[in-house]
Amino acid sequence: MTLKRFAPYLFVATLFTMLAIPLVVTQRRLSWASVDELGCHYVTIRQFQGQWPHLDLRDYPSPETPLYHVTLAAISQLNDNIITLRLASFAMSLAALLVIEAYLLRRAQSTMAVFFTMLVEVSPYFLGAAVRLLTDNLALGAAVAALFALDDAFDLNVCRSATGALFGTVAVLTRQVYLWTAPVQFVATFTHRQVSHSQRLVNAALSTVPALALASFVLLWHGFTPISWIGWSNNAALSVNVNVPIFILSLLGVLGTVFIFTMCRVWRSGECRLIYAILLATIGMLILVVHPFTIDEGGWLLAVGRSMPKLLGTRLPFWILLPLGLVYLYILLARQLMSGSYLVIIAWVLWMLMNGVSGRIFQRYYEPMLLVFVAYVLTPWDFKSRKEWLMPCVYLVGCLGQDVMIFYWSH
Repeated sequence: MTLKRFAPYLFVATLFTMLAIPLVVTQRRLSWASVDELGCHYVTIRQFQGQWPHLDLRDYPSPETPLYHVTLAAISQLNDNIITLRLASFAMSLAALLVIEAYLLRRAQSTMAVFFTMLVEVSPYFLGAAVRLLTDNLALGAAVAALFALDDAFDLNVCRSATGALFGTVAVLTRQVYLWTAPVQFVATFTHRQVSHSQRLVNAALSTVPALALASFVLLWHGFTPISWIGWSNNAALSVNVNVPIFILSLLGVLGTVFIFTMCRVWRSGECRLIYAILLATIGMLILVVHPFTIDEGGWLLAVGRSMPKLLGTRLPFWILLPLGLVYLYILLARQLMSGSYLVIIAWVLWMLMNGVSGRIFQRYYEPMLLVFVAYVLTPWDFKSRKEWLMPCVYLVGCLGQDVMIFYWSH
C-alpha cells in the first residue's frame, strides 16, 4: 500500500532525474540558461562565497533577492565546485516538482495529476532552470507550497497559516515578483469558511511576513532591486506592462487548445454561455487593435510569432490565441467559481498583475506557473476517451522534442 502511494512521485522523480542529470554535469553552454547562470547567478554566489559570512547584500550582480544565492554560497563552503552547486539547485527543482504533484494529487487521485506534473517537468523553461544555476524553480516551488497550505478547499489552521507565511517568504526572498503570495494569504483569511475569529487574526498577521521580509531589502536598496540594477526594468514606476497579460492569455490559448476536449466537458458542467464567450473573444481582438502586441523577446511561442506576418502591428497567431485564451479563462474561472473555492482565482489575477511590473517578457517567466493554474482546475477531470489523450500526449512529446533540440542537440 505504501509503495502504491509513493509510486506516482517515484515515477515523476525518475523521469525528471534521467532527463536532467546529463545536462547538470555537462560543460556545454545551454542557450539562455547558461547566459543567466554565468552572467548573474554564479558570479553572485562566488561574491557571497568570498565575503562569507559577512555578506554585502546592498549590491551584487543579480537583480533578484538573495536567498537562492546565499544558500548556494553556504553550500560552496563545503564544496567549491559548480557541478555540486548545480546538483543542489537541481534538488530544489525536484522538490518543487514533487510539491506540485502533491498539490494536484490532493485535488484528485488521478492520472491527470501525474500527467500535468510531467508537462511541468518536460517544459524547457522548468528543465532549463533545473540544470543550471537559476532562481526560477525555487521561487515557483515555494509559491505553490504556500498556495497548497492556504487553499480554501482545505481547512485553515495555525500550522497551515504559518506554513503559508514561511513558503511565501522563501518565494519573495528568492524573487521579489512573488510578493503576490502576501495578499493571497491575507485574502485567504476571508475565503475560508468556518474559521474562528482568532485564527483569522493569526492568518492576517502572518500574511504580512513575506511583505516585511521584502521591505527590509527595499529599505536597504532604496528600490526593488540591488542598487546597480535600479532602472533595469519598469519596476520604479510600478506600472503594469499590458503585454504581459496579453502574452499569458495567448499562452493559455495554446494550453486550452491542447486540452480542448476536456475543456468542452468543463464548459458544459460550468453552465457557460456562448454569448459571454463571443463577447470575450471580441474584446480580445479589440485589445489588439488598441494595443498591438509587438514583443518578440524569448520563448518558442514568440519565435513562432516572429515567423508569421503582421496584421495591424500584431503577429497573426496572437489574433487567434488571445481571443481563445480569454474564452478558456472564462471556462476555467466559471468552473472554479461553481466549486466554491475562490482563492486560486485571486492568486491567478494577482500573479498576472505582479508579473506585469516587469518590462521584459520571456516565456519561462510564465509557462510553469500557468501550467499549475490550469492543472488545478482540470486535474479532477480524468480523460474519458482516446481523443482526450491524443492532443495532450502529442504536446508532451513536442515538449520533449524541444528539450532535445534546445539542450541536447543545439550548440
